Amino acid sequence: MDELKQAHYASPDGLFARGLVVLAGRLEPRTGGIVIAEGEREEIEAAVASDPFVVHGAATAEITEFHRTR
Repeated sequence: MDELKQAHYASPDGLFARGLVVLAGRLEPRTGGIVIAEGEREEIEAAVASDPFVVHGAATAEITEFHRTR
C-alpha cells in the first residue's frame, strides 16, 4: 500500500484529480479507508476503477450511494 500511496493521490483519472473528493481518511486500525465523493455515479465508478490501489489489487472498493439530509 505504501508503494502505491503517491500514485493513489496523483492519479490523473482518480477521484482526487477530478475534484470529486469531499472527505477522505484512513480507518483505524489501518485496514483501509473511506472516501466521500460527490458527482455523477458513472464518473465516480470510473475514477475508482482507475485507482492504483484497485488496479494493482492492493484494495477493493465498494461504492455505496447515499443522500445527504444534513
